[in-house]
Amino acid sequence: MSPHQPLFPQTFIKSIASSLSGELLDTLHGIHLQGSTDTTGCVTAFLDRLFYRSPPEVTRRKTEEELRQIIHGCLEALHQQRSSPDRIGIVCKGTVSGVGVFLALSDHPFIISSVAERLYEADVSLNCFQHPILSVNGTNIALSYLEIPEDPIAEIEALLPLLRDTLRSLITIVDDHESMLAATRGIALPSSSAVLTEWGPVSSGEVRSFLDWLVDGSFFFIGAGALGAGTGVKNGCGIWNTTSGFRDQLAAALTTDLERATSSNLAFSITKLELRSPIHRQVPLLQVLVKHSSEPAGWLSLTGYLTSKALANEAFDIPILRNKLHQVLATEHTPQNSHDYKYVIEVIDNMPTDEALRMPIRDLQTIAQLALGIFSREDSRSVTCIDTQRRWALTTVIVPPERYSAEMSEQVQSIIESRFSARPGSSDIHLDSSKKRQLRLYISTPLVPSSSTTPDLEELGRALQRATLSWEETLTELIDAHDPQLHDIQLVFTDSYQASVSIAEALNDYRVTAQLSASNPLAISLFSESN
Repeated sequence: MSPHQPLFPQTFIKSIASSLSGELLDTLHGIHLQGSTDTTGCVTAFLDRLFYRSPPEVTRRKTEEELRQIIHGCLEALHQQRSSPDRIGIVCKGTVSGVGVFLALSDHPFIISSVAERLYEADVSLNCFQHPILSVNGTNIALSYLEIPEDPIAEIEALLPLLRDTLRSLITIVDDHESMLAATRGIALPSSSAVLTEWGPVSSGEVRSFLDWLVDGSFFFIGAGALGAGTGVKNGCGIWNTTSGFRDQLAAALTTDLERATSSNLAFSITKLELRSPIHRQVPLLQVLVKHSSEPAGWLSLTGYLTSKALANEAFDIPILRNKLHQVLATEHTPQNSHDYKYVIEVIDNMPTDEALRMPIRDLQTIAQLALGIFSREDSRSVTCIDTQRRWALTTVIVPPERYSAEMSEQVQSIIESRFSARPGSSDIHLDSSKKRQLRLYISTPLVPSSSTTPDLEELGRALQRATLSWEETLTELIDAHDPQLHDIQLVFTDSYQASVSIAEALNDYRVTAQLSASNPLAISLFSESN
């Protein structure tokens, strides 16, 4: 909408302008609003900028009181941003339509996604999310207005420290991005000797290629830092330059991974953490540890997650993963360019890349063997692999396409989470539908840290197989178990019948049909309904 076509009537605007005074008025006049100088013109231009991209129905339903509350909240956040030590302004106000949250900070990428993910995590819905970029006293400031319906203001106020923590981390991580890239590029690696990993020795050149792949847009860096056994992180960038509670949790996980790598004499490792990214996307983080050649006790820690660019790569294009894939193919003794050779590559190509990078060879091989073993069979099978850190269980469920449905996926996820005592809905799910004859469902479930017990994985596999049976297959299995003679009777069950009748009722219908014979004739009574 053009600035010459204001969203709100001038009489409306004048009423709001007259309510401003003191620091709010000073803040308003500090915003560069396309040459507007008088208060009424500034209010008009400010509201036009705030609601420039909003649907018309959002502005049409605003009352004068709501607009007054909104503009006051925005200006208070902008004023607070100038005076707060962390240069972040956060204001929460009860409004006519619910709760308004107002955020102001220097313009950085990923603000919208970071805030939205934090609210989604807290199960908070939004009516409106406006995010104009303003020039305030010569600085670009990102202003956010969030309209939250119905939630009690006390619950929203309790989220404000989390939002502030998220925005602080965001600013530091974005500002330190180049420093994290430089730390990754600058690590000294052995020029000729092999680097020991959990899956065997890898050349230092392959490790260097992997690090170059990370910094070339394949990795969203959260933190990077040098560390040594017992010394903690030093010269840290990104999250290590914050004082957040997340930083302390990451330090504890890093200590565990470093101790494991040191005790196993490893010089390179990739692990998947239970911790999720504090900014942008709420996804589990990867931890990469690389030992320095110049410092015998020194390590470089890299924390982050794979980007969409990385996920688009084929396995043979990803350093380290291509090394693993070669080992799997060699172990399987598959002739080059044979069906099995190509299918193993396809399976690992299309599985979650972060899982493939951190998994040992034996687990990758197990998943490939499972997919190959039932490729030509109309059957369902699964395998569950638990990582060596006991942080995650990855369950691969392979099903014929006709058996798959959203309901089946939810049931399978529920069974897995129940067996591992995981929080319902906590698993990450990836569906590989690249093959017409076979769907591969990957369910990554976080394990309870305090639990040292493992469920019976064979029984879990049987439960998952039962959960993936179709309606008719489940009925057939029940007949096999209780009344195998019923197979002599041929019945057709329509889709509408299957949708409305339970398996137990269908079995009873089968039994009733079996009782009908020449010695037990069927009597039919015909009648017409009266009007």
